[in-house]
Amino acid sequence: MLEKVTDENYFFQVEQSEKPVVLCFYASWCEQCQRLLPELEKIAAEKADFYRLCIADIDFEKRLAQQFRVENVPSVFLVTGEEKREASLEEIFE
Repeated sequence: MLEKVTDENYFFQVEQSEKPVVLCFYASWCEQCQRLLPELEKIAAEKADFYRLCIADIDFEKRLAQQFRVENVPSVFLVTGEEKREASLEEIFE
C-alpha cells in the first residue's frame, strides 16, 4: 500500500522508518504520474518486506518538494534515515 507523506508527518513516516523508503513526488495533473501510481501500488505490495513506498503531492507538500529540490514530476528518491538521493525505480528494484 502506498502511504501519503505530508510536510507534517515526513519525519515519522520517512526518516524514522525502519525500512528504506521509496518516496515518489507526483502531481494530480501529471499524466505520467497517473500512469505510474498504479504500478507503484503493485510494487508496494510485492516489496513491502524490503521497502516502504510513499507518495507526496507537490501541489500540497510544497515545503517537502523544496527540501528535496524537486524540479520535475514524477521524481523518485530513496531515503534511508537522513540520507536521501534521487533514483530510478529500475535502479531501486533491480
